[in-house]
Amino acid sequence: MDKVSEELLEIALQKLGKTRADFDREVEELKESSSIEVMGNLVAIMMESMNATANMLSLIMMQNASLQSEIEALKGGETNA
Repeated sequence: MDKVSEELLEIALQKLGKTRADFDREVEELKESSSIEVMGNLVAIMMESMNATANMLSLIMMQNASLQSEIEALKGGETNA
């Protein structure tokens, strides 16, 4: 870690009332309890969500373009009676 990150960590630990040793121990426990499979699943879920969002946006954009062309066609077909 760089100096600024170390200082910010120390300030945060002081506010939390934890020692650096406590923090390091908790980090190691979290590292041991997490697995590559869990991280892979999380990334897969994120990618599926991004794909679904992109598909929805694409659909909205196509519908918007269609509505714009219909509006333009109606404007061109107006008559003053």
